[in-house]
Amino acid sequence: MMSSTIWNRAQALSLEKLPDLDADYIFVLVQGKESKTLMAEYENSTLWKNLPAVKNGHVFEMPSNYWMASGAIAKTKKIDDVLSAIIK
Repeated sequence: MMSSTIWNRAQALSLEKLPDLDADYIFVLVQGKESKTLMAEYENSTLWKNLPAVKNGHVFEMPSNYWMASGAIAKTKKIDDVLSAIIK
């Protein structure tokens, strides 16, 4: 029940909201043709290019197969992905 509630609240981030994204790291899930088109639009925008995480090369595309899953194995893999991305 909780998984479907979280899934229903997921929303795409609009270009207008990008300047509000004050993050050191950005983890992106791109799933499907529509998302790929939207991500390309973001990557080409000045708003995206001016984000501190983007300027610092701290944007990481993550695999949606287990990033959208729950459970101990999926959560462990997500933690491993984040650690691999931020600890160099």
